Amino acid sequence: ASAQAYVHGFSRGTDDSQLEVKARYTFDVAREDDGWKIARVGVTILIP
Repeated sequence: ASAQAYVHGFSRGTDDSQLEVKARYTFDVAREDDGWKIARVGVTILIP
């Protein structure tokens, strides 16, 4: 199985500059006897 999560973050510096970050995380997961386990994680930075 697989899942995706999207993140949209903002940061403001002490000089009032601003940074915007967007990313997509992908997870490959496997079912085990005691629940789901993450088998692989990937991240893609999405340039705004």
